Amino acid sequence: MKNITLTNQTKPIIVSCLAMMFGLTACQQSEGPAEKMGKQIDQTVTHVEKQIEANKDAVVETTQTTGSYVDDALITTKIKSAILSDELLRGSQVDVVTNNGIVKLSGTVASEAAVTSAISLANAIHGVKMVQNELLIVSVAPSKQ
Repeated sequence: MKNITLTNQTKPIIVSCLAMMFGLTACQQSEGPAEKMGKQIDQTVTHVEKQIEANKDAVVETTQTTGSYVDDALITTKIKSAILSDELLRGSQVDVVTNNGIVKLSGTVASEAAVTSAISLANAIHGVKMVQNELLIVSVAPSKQ
């Protein structure tokens, strides 16, 4: 066996290495209550983050759907108001249904000009993507007197 001579320069290095080894060994021993609680908190935070991420798309989709219903209702209301104010359409029976910005006009009007007016009024409303015309022209017979 060979003898190793320790010098003033090597002693502090060896002592530091031994201290590190004992310190690491102590860290590997069982966890105390604070360490266990810290791990549980970390696991809970990770779980909650995963749940938020998983549900984020559903929340966005629901918000968009709700916004779509509100927009459609507003479009329908504006078109109905415009129809009631129009001279050619005042006595007409026009139903307005809006779904995702697509407006369906149905019912009866007195003339082709009234059909054209209803379609133009609907197209003029912000948010309308397309107008489907199902209006029927019904001529009113003059009364016999």
